Amino acid sequence: MHVAGNLFRTHGHTFSRVCRDLSVDTPIGRWHQIEAQPAPDMAGVVECYWEGWGDIPPLKEKIMPRTNIELMFNLRGRHSVLELDGKPLASKHDGGWLSGLQRRYILIETLDGSHFVVARLRPWGA
Repeated sequence: MHVAGNLFRTHGHTFSRVCRDLSVDTPIGRWHQIEAQPAPDMAGVVECYWEGWGDIPPLKEKIMPRTNIELMFNLRGRHSVLELDGKPLASKHDGGWLSGLQRRYILIETLDGSHFVVARLRPWGA
């Protein structure tokens, strides 16, 4: 397992347990994701935490609207929002970003691989 996976396996911290550990080989590269449930005192605000990483080639993808908000911290890779609400945008987000509850898809671009640590918040928790 990638050393990053240990972020969710540290006992006595914010994460109560790992509930999903997934590694997938795709035509564009290997992707890993670990998801953890929050501690009980955070469950009203945080739906889950997840960490994802992979050695993937540059890609563009659409992030569809959803019913939660994700506070994302980028640990690796370069990330840009190319389109928001149907309008072109050239916005760099190499340190992190906030996504979700948008009206339309967001078109993003990822360069130099990817590694995120994310708090998926309930709408009333954001």
